[in-house]
Amino acid sequence: MLAGVISLAAAAGIGIVGGTLTEAASTPQPAHASSSIGGYITRTEVLSRAQWWIDTYGAIYSQDQADAKPDPQGQRYRPDCSGFVSMAWHLPKKSNGWDRYTGDLADFGDTTYLGSLSDLKPGDAILGETYGHVALFDKWVDAGKTRMWIYDEYSTGDPGRHTIIDRSWYADRGFRGLRYNKITSGNRVSDYTGDGISDIAVFRPSTGEWIRQGSVMLTGWGGPGDIPLSGDYTGDGKSDIAVFRPSTGQWIRQGHVMLSGWGGPGDIPLSGDYTGDGITDIAVFRPSTGEWIRQGHVMLTGWGGPGDIPLSGDYNGDGITDIAVYRPSTGEWIRQGAIMASNWGEPGDIPLSGDYNGDGYSDIAVYRPSNGSWIKLGATMLTGWGNSTDLPTAGSYYTSSGSCGMAMAQSAGPVC
Repeated sequence: MLAGVISLAAAAGIGIVGGTLTEAASTPQPAHASSSIGGYITRTEVLSRAQWWIDTYGAIYSQDQADAKPDPQGQRYRPDCSGFVSMAWHLPKKSNGWDRYTGDLADFGDTTYLGSLSDLKPGDAILGETYGHVALFDKWVDAGKTRMWIYDEYSTGDPGRHTIIDRSWYADRGFRGLRYNKITSGNRVSDYTGDGISDIAVFRPSTGEWIRQGSVMLTGWGGPGDIPLSGDYTGDGKSDIAVFRPSTGQWIRQGHVMLSGWGGPGDIPLSGDYTGDGITDIAVFRPSTGEWIRQGHVMLTGWGGPGDIPLSGDYNGDGITDIAVYRPSTGEWIRQGAIMASNWGEPGDIPLSGDYNGDGYSDIAVYRPSNGSWIKLGATMLTGWGNSTDLPTAGSYYTSSGSCGMAMAQSAGPVC
């Protein structure tokens, strides 16, 4: 009998923005420059790039492309409001060599207008195309979403800023939320290189080895009974090597105990970013009540049934980990409110929660221990790699009812 399931799972015009409050603000955690020009980029990295620009340059505002300043990688961006957002998003230049401006920022097929300012998430833009200004959204000040922290370049003679603006100021002037389509969650599932693509990787309990295809990342760390986790707990843009140790209730990343004594009998650890802040949350699924709990907060209750395997993926690309399950009895892959796939998967398959093509969406995928195949819906990624007791770091498992601990799949025996 199953005791639980373990899931690892802009050049144009300036706008002098009013209604501000300039007080000390928390700085986003530094992120590695893992994105490429025009590539996928996490919300954490967008905010990190914005903060770096503000910290590095003073009063440099100019609408002249000739005054462009280098980003951390040396790519030069115009130091006005739209050039600043282009820098933060790591956008490529236009065909004429200029950065985008407020009038065409949304005209290249890689952005989407949001339905409401309430839909803003960290790293989105607030664009006033008619007004002639754009800013970068950081976070809400209050639960009512009436005031927000923003970053922008806004006026000649003044430095760029990280400050608070009233939502009403933007709303009264026709500003709209704008999302870069290549912005992704910081939920780095099995991405140990920071390139935005999940790695094919395993944890080998018998030797304590953490192995990425072609490379042993670590050896002699972790052991039988430890549950491998795959998330970015530090916000640096790369997955950490980490485990949950049920015997002590410890959540441990290499060299650091993150939390101890949290989680109860039968709780299933999750590796997801449920808040969209770019950092993986410590969270569990509690099968006995159908509760999905992140530290200090019940996210959902009464959802999920016996035998369901919780998944930790961002399947709709909104930057937040979805509450989702794989149901082996029907082969259904279910995100709260939607069946994503049906009749896919075989007995013994281990569901995965990774983005293996770097498009910003988690793939429906499995590891098949019987032949070492790594398969995403519609394509075999790799075959003949891994052994029968390896645990994919982006995989989902269950615990047996015996004292031996973790089992590989429903047809497999315990790993002792």
